[in-house]
Amino acid sequence: MLRTIECEAAVFGCATVAPQPTEKGGPPDPSCLLAVPGAAHLLSRLPPERWGALALDSVDATLAHLEAAELPRPGIIVGPSGTRGEDYAAAAAGLGADPSFCLAIEETPEGIAAALGIDMKVIALTTQHTPHELAGADMVIPSLLSLNVVGLHPVLILEVDALPEFGTFIPGQYKRR
Repeated sequence: MLRTIECEAAVFGCATVAPQPTEKGGPPDPSCLLAVPGAAHLLSRLPPERWGALALDSVDATLAHLEAAELPRPGIIVGPSGTRGEDYAAAAAGLGADPSFCLAIEETPEGIAAALGIDMKVIALTTQHTPHELAGADMVIPSLLSLNVVGLHPVLILEVDALPEFGTFIPGQYKRR
């Protein structure tokens, strides 16, 4: 089920880099970092000034992880502060975007609640939780492979292949500022 999303900017609260096993069936090795499926394709098509990332650790560590996985640098990386909601608000401000016209891409119920709390629209990834646990999001998708950039001007336009039973976005639902 394809849908279209229009937004000023996207903020990634989900993992775009993940440790990989170094041997078949072995545990993930934190020194072996690769882009999660779909991240390289998606992020390489987003202009840096139109997307940001929330750091789980430090900004320096996040930059090192992106570089190790050969992913592009975002326009802004926000280090962890007091709350996830504050981090999302800071990312939107750093991108010069109104939070209500931003898209958060999340993978946890707590992150979804934080983004919704500042009026962001939210796409949730089922990488850590089931679709039912993420049902508070506007839309639930299985991975970043479900997102594709189809337009950049005047707004960022993403095409989404969503799980049909969870959430909807209405094309053109946002008013321009």
